[in-house]
Amino acid sequence: MWNENIFFREVFTNEFYDENLEYWTTSPNTFLVAKSTESGKTIGFVSYIKIDLYTVQLNRLAVDQDFRRLKIGEKLVKTLIDVAIKNGYNTMYLDTSEPQTAGQRLYEKLGFEYLRSLPMMVFGINIGLLCGLKDVAYLKRIWWINRGSFMKDPLFIYKLNWRD
Repeated sequence: MWNENIFFREVFTNEFYDENLEYWTTSPNTFLVAKSTESGKTIGFVSYIKIDLYTVQLNRLAVDQDFRRLKIGEKLVKTLIDVAIKNGYNTMYLDTSEPQTAGQRLYEKLGFEYLRSLPMMVFGINIGLLCGLKDVAYLKRIWWINRGSFMKDPLFIYKLNWRD
């Protein structure tokens, strides 16, 4: 059975010391990068890590501030969902902090359902007790997603592999 505390401690420790993104880019984990086809500039990224045989956790969604409100985050998440489906997963989980309201709106727009509030933990310490904030968790069943093509967009999304 999945132990949330051990899982998050392992993920955070691996992430903290992983300057080369090896943890995020080693299969079965997936890391997608969005680059402008015009300038070649990296303008966003998103990843998932495997939780169990059927579930992945969305992580690291970020879009360069100069490219926000262009639906790049939405395209990244949709592409990540498509990759997860192709890899045989049927559920995607995520958690984010309460102040990330734009992200929460995006996840809800894409069909993620609010699951619960979580304590905001850093290095095993509930910092939510100090700042009054919590994390919020969302879940989405992804096996029936309507897949669309993003090939016409001025955006190139590719999978980053550790060996690249």
